[in-house]
Amino acid sequence: MPALIPFRACRALPQYVEQFSISAYNNPAQGGEVSASDFNPISYFRIENPSNFTTHVLESKETYELSRAMLREIVKQGVLVWDDKESLYVYRQVKGNHVYTGFIGLVSLDDYRNGHVKKHEKTRKDRESEIAAYSNEVRVSGSPVLLTYEEVPEIELIIQQIVAPAPLYHFITSSHTEHFLWQVDDKKMIETINTKLAAVKDFYIADGHHRCEGYLAINDNPPPGLMACIIPSSQLNIQSFYRLVTDLGDLKRSDLLEALSQIFEIERLEEYALPEAPGIIHLLMKNKYYKLKIPSKYKEINDPKARLDVAILENLVFKNILKIEDTRSSERIYFLNGMESPEKIKYLLEEKRVRAVFALYPLDIKDVIDISDIGETMPPKSTWIEPKLRSGLVIHSF
Repeated sequence: MPALIPFRACRALPQYVEQFSISAYNNPAQGGEVSASDFNPISYFRIENPSNFTTHVLESKETYELSRAMLREIVKQGVLVWDDKESLYVYRQVKGNHVYTGFIGLVSLDDYRNGHVKKHEKTRKDRESEIAAYSNEVRVSGSPVLLTYEEVPEIELIIQQIVAPAPLYHFITSSHTEHFLWQVDDKKMIETINTKLAAVKDFYIADGHHRCEGYLAINDNPPPGLMACIIPSSQLNIQSFYRLVTDLGDLKRSDLLEALSQIFEIERLEEYALPEAPGIIHLLMKNKYYKLKIPSKYKEINDPKARLDVAILENLVFKNILKIEDTRSSERIYFLNGMESPEKIKYLLEEKRVRAVFALYPLDIKDVIDISDIGETMPPKSTWIEPKLRSGLVIHSF
């Protein structure tokens, strides 16, 4: 069974933590976009993306050297300090009505190799290589992988005990998200936590597949573990991704609808809406919206992957009708997370940048676990899982 390994973290002093740490939404290393606030003089963004702070075109080695120099400079300024003891940390994020609480620590790479940390997505070799090269040279990580597990009541009771005192950090960002951090440096408490975690057979990757694979490729003095935040599956918020088709190929709109009618029960919708239940896909077009009901014969099969709505859409619509063989690489389709507003989707349709949008009902975390347990992977962008962890709250140096 997997366990959490304590480590001696490098952290910002409380008065600097909001300025130093960055949102995962704005972290290019995790697929996000850059925010203007990330360009402040003491941002973690400077360490992960130093090329944005020079007018020169940098070779890889120069980028890594500059990352290390940026870290040394911010430490020299007195912004960052190292904890005295090896510790675990409890991280809490409050966003709207959602409260997420879990432990941050290291997870052994052997647990990942041996299948006790399970995946549900395919990864790209080029991205794995980038992460491995950066990690091998810079030797720091400030972006924990998000892992999940089936809730253990005894662990939740321990967390309640840890969060009773005042936190090391508590701040609210401009997105109205609250962040808290508590340190656990008592050896007996750490032993107790891992004793209770013995009831957990496996961890499941919710976000961070490329970082997991990238760390495996570090051959020169590999780190003792991968920094991760483990949060019970009952707390996660799962949304789907919109699939935006920019080119119908040889088909007209009427041709697409005719082909879809051979597979689905189609109903015209009076207004823009999202699917209200599994087994329903919505097709959104300019000023016209449709409900596609998946016939039971596609849902009542034994294969847990093939019966997913997202797999049915991938195989029957994108491959068979639209002739998009690989949605991961095709330029005819792209993805937006399910948190995007209806106004943005309508705008893209009205501006003719997008010919059709397919909206899915979010998967259940049980689907993710079932697919992981059989060693399968889901179609690209099957899930948008929150919380998105803030980068730079704690740094693992190895």
